[in-house]
Amino acid sequence: MTPGSTSTGGPPERRRWGPVLAPLWTAVLLALAAAGTARAQAQDPGSPPSPRKVSVLPIAFYTQETSLAFGGMLVRAFRRPGDGADARPSSVIGVAFYTLRSQYNLALSPSLYLRDGRYLLRFSAAFNEWPSTFWGVGSGVSDDDEEDFTRRTVSFEAAFLRRLWGPLRAGPAVDLSFTTISEVEPGGFLDREAFRGSRGGDVAGAGGVVEWDSRDQEFWPTSGAYHTVRVVRYAGRPLGEFPFTRITVDLRGFVSPWRGHVLAAQVTGAFTRGRPPFFRLAEMGGPVNMRGLYEGRLRDRNLLTAQVEYRVPLGARFAGVLFAGAGEVAPSLRGFGLGGILVSGGAGLRFALDPENRMNLRLDVGVSRFGAAPIVTVNEAF
Repeated sequence: MTPGSTSTGGPPERRRWGPVLAPLWTAVLLALAAAGTARAQAQDPGSPPSPRKVSVLPIAFYTQETSLAFGGMLVRAFRRPGDGADARPSSVIGVAFYTLRSQYNLALSPSLYLRDGRYLLRFSAAFNEWPSTFWGVGSGVSDDDEEDFTRRTVSFEAAFLRRLWGPLRAGPAVDLSFTTISEVEPGGFLDREAFRGSRGGDVAGAGGVVEWDSRDQEFWPTSGAYHTVRVVRYAGRPLGEFPFTRITVDLRGFVSPWRGHVLAAQVTGAFTRGRPPFFRLAEMGGPVNMRGLYEGRLRDRNLLTAQVEYRVPLGARFAGVLFAGAGEVAPSLRGFGLGGILVSGGAGLRFALDPENRMNLRLDVGVSRFGAAPIVTVNEAF
């Protein structure tokens, strides 16, 4: 397709099934390691729950894109000294991968509640070099547009929020990333620099976040709502290379129709003004929205998605999940229409790494007209 095209349609994707089956083996390794960690942390029945729990999980998998990959994941949920029993637990998640093709991914994501929950410091830092696939921009991309490339990124994102009233928080946010693009396909879109950011570039943004969080718990809510509006202005030179503004909206709700069961719903939107690089366009797919698409399968300046999920307990530490979603990308608000909506759905399994705070290991398999996409990670999609 031509750069910037937004026509709909395209044949179903001929997806290789090796990367779909490999994460299932990863999930088995994770579950075995998690079970061992849980036994090591077991307490006497009469003792109080530990405020600090750490799970260290080995990970190994194989895909055609990465060859053999191995590494580990660290998950920690805790309450700070002096926090009450009802205080939200802070958490730290760390991930490290390395592959036989010299690819790597290092990430650290703390979420820290301070002063008995009055303040919330949330940030993520990552350093990775990883294979990626680009299908162009818009909703009409197809197999013929597929091209592989390697992206090396150093990124840092943070928000510092203060509780204003009840469940309402607000505060400043920053978003920084430094990206280089290499190993592009000769003659492809990126090799011809047909899209903005085809060689990478620096992105620097600052703005603010407003949150409404009335959930009964953070990692596995059964009631309440979580609503977020985030506005970030990205600077041009000398701080960055791509001036644009993005507004993101995330609206979530949770109800429990009967004991232990949860019905969850989410609506998200991303709206952009200016000229972002292709690697910072709003992306559909991946572990969070529209599971069933590989991350970045569809991308454009604007995005709307909606998803529902039904969560069913399967014992003390396990749960099953059914989910379905619909979404669309568009170059402008007027570009949204019923003809461009894509649907996806699937099922998943959960294993409680930390039963007290319900921090879960997540295995999902989503299906869409592009094929199937597996996800192995920690915590819920929403």
